[in-house]
Amino acid sequence: MKQKKLGTTLTIAFLSVCVIVMFMNGVINIYYSMMSNREVVFNEQQLLASYAANEVKSFIHQKSIMLESIGNVNNLLTVDSEEQRQLLGKLLGLDSSFRQISLLDVDNRELARVSRLSKLSRGQLTEENEKEAIEVTDGGNSYISKVYVDEASFEPIIIVAVPMKNSIGDKTGTIFAEINLKFMWDLIGALEVGKGGTAYVVDSEGALIAFEDGGRVIKGEKLLEIEEVSSFVQNREREDTKIQYSKGILGNNVLSSYVPLNRPDWAVFVEVPVLEAAKPIIESLAISIIAMLFSLVLALIISILISKRITRPIIELKDAAKIISKGKLDTEIRNSSNNEIGELAEAFSQMVSNFNILIMNAKQVSKVILERSSTVKESAEQSAVSSEAVVSAMNHISRGADDQAREAEKTSEQTNILSGEIDMAVSKAIEVEKITEHTKDLSVKSKDTVELLIQRAQETDRITRLFIENTKRLSGSLEKIRGIAVAISQITNKTKTLSLNARIEAARAGEAGRGFIVIVNEISNLADQSGDAAKMIDPILKEIQFQTEVSKSTSEQAVEIVEEQMQTVLLTQSAFDEIIQSMENAISHITGLNETINNIDMFKQQSISSVMAINSITQETAASCEEVCAASLEQKEIADEVKAFASSLYDMGEELVETIGTFKTKEV
Repeated sequence: MKQKKLGTTLTIAFLSVCVIVMFMNGVINIYYSMMSNREVVFNEQQLLASYAANEVKSFIHQKSIMLESIGNVNNLLTVDSEEQRQLLGKLLGLDSSFRQISLLDVDNRELARVSRLSKLSRGQLTEENEKEAIEVTDGGNSYISKVYVDEASFEPIIIVAVPMKNSIGDKTGTIFAEINLKFMWDLIGALEVGKGGTAYVVDSEGALIAFEDGGRVIKGEKLLEIEEVSSFVQNREREDTKIQYSKGILGNNVLSSYVPLNRPDWAVFVEVPVLEAAKPIIESLAISIIAMLFSLVLALIISILISKRITRPIIELKDAAKIISKGKLDTEIRNSSNNEIGELAEAFSQMVSNFNILIMNAKQVSKVILERSSTVKESAEQSAVSSEAVVSAMNHISRGADDQAREAEKTSEQTNILSGEIDMAVSKAIEVEKITEHTKDLSVKSKDTVELLIQRAQETDRITRLFIENTKRLSGSLEKIRGIAVAISQITNKTKTLSLNARIEAARAGEAGRGFIVIVNEISNLADQSGDAAKMIDPILKEIQFQTEVSKSTSEQAVEIVEEQMQTVLLTQSAFDEIIQSMENAISHITGLNETINNIDMFKQQSISSVMAINSITQETAASCEEVCAASLEQKEIADEVKAFASSLYDMGEELVETIGTFKTKEV
């Protein structure tokens, strides 16, 4: 990167300071020039506006005084109407601005009127306008109307009404006058507001009543869009005004101010274009720019001279530094300055002298370093060889420790596997013991059930035998019932035979035996019914006897089955007794087995602890071997580094001797 020269930098810095100072001075001067110029323009506008306002106010005031004077002279109301017209006519002829004058009494009746207009025209003195004026004059005040534009002459007209009073101040009548204000147009048009400025008058409603362009006045144009006019309309009683930048009546940017008339309630506005108002400032700014350019050129020349004067001793010091940097420490540094740069040169010379002493001492030290580094190099080589032998031995020990650790770890793993098998055997033995106990409990419960079954079988055998005996008794009863049924059948047959004989005998008896025949018939019917019943009983008895025989046979078979079940249950009871005895023997053996397994588990835990201790010691031994090996390797690396450092130091010593030899020192 290309560096800038110190002289150029100082020149730019000095010139920048000058530019900033001149710029700030110019800005301040321009600001105060603008403010003072604005004040001057404002004062000029105020003078012009005040002049115009005073002229208009004086004109209207003069006309009011003239009307008051004629009303108070010669007691105008006491003379006849002809003399009144003559006096009013004199006033009309005296001042051409009067267009009409009329006189009204206290009852507002017109007494006399004189006019410059035709008899057919009343001008602006209409009843409506007079009514508005009378309301004001009744209060003892003069009346000034708004501005009217005459339709025939297109000139501005106002109405002025003055009350007439007696000696005690009571109103006795009113004098009206229609006044032509063309004078005000001429006055505003004649005002010279600079080269491009203008003036105009507005009333209390912002309507234009006087301006150089009469057409805009005739139109009754309102200027409320102009900021200053709007401010006057909104606050007509304010007397303090200030200059404003705004849009003017011609649509251009202007400096505007106004002066209110107060009575009438109008205001005179004066506007000056901004460029015209700022022309002195622009001229002053041009002169200031030319002066600033000249000052810049002068400042540039001065800054170059000053920078050369400042940088000359610095350049000399730089050249000396370049020579010294090449190793010529015997170079003399000239100092011709008595300022801070001279102090810098003396300090630099002292530094070179100290550096010369340093180089001389460095030469001696470099020789010593060269000798010592050779010795350190030889020692480092021997240390590296010894460290390498230690590393080899420790690697061998470490490998043996690693093998031992692996074997111990295998033993630990096998012991852990055996431990798992023993734990599983213990859990299985406990489970078998629980199952055996449960089986024993079930066998005992089954034995109890078998005994209950024996009792139930004995009870069943007893009930079956009892049922067989009852069946036998039932068979005997059935035989007896059958014998009874046979007897009934025999009796029935005999009864039938007797009834047949009785019927025969009754038939022989004839009429006498008819009643007996009825009895015989009933007996015969009873015999038939008894015979039918006996016949019905016989198959039932046979069926009952058959079922009884079947039940008897079945009961006998049940007895045999119950006897067989009894034998089987007794055999089952005997088997359960043997099972319970076997379960008790198994439980006894399982208990002994659990004790043996618990002893094995205890020895297993001790074996695992021993193997883990052996494994831990082996691992610690292997770790120690690795640490010793690592330390030996680190020592070897350090020895190698020391060896390399010694070689490097030796090379650096030679290079230092060679480098120092390039400096040309002087004896101190």
